[in-house]
Amino acid sequence: MAYWTGMRNGEILGLRWNRVDMKERLIRLKPEDAKTGQPRTIPIGTALFEVLQVIRRGIPVDKHVFLYRRKPVADK
Repeated sequence: MAYWTGMRNGEILGLRWNRVDMKERLIRLKPEDAKTGQPRTIPIGTALFEVLQVIRRGIPVDKHVFLYRRKPVADK
């Protein structure tokens, strides 16, 4: 995801599905999501869109995009 979007590690690991607009193919980060405190809109390219379609199945919209054993991946 970092390769395709330029997002920071913390932004990726903290990303929730309610920030991902699959219809418009955009990720909309709010100020509290970004290190700079500035909102950002990030386009979702075809390769990333296909990956997100596969991992989205069965995950509620208020949950993190990246899970490990049904829990958010920790940034250590």
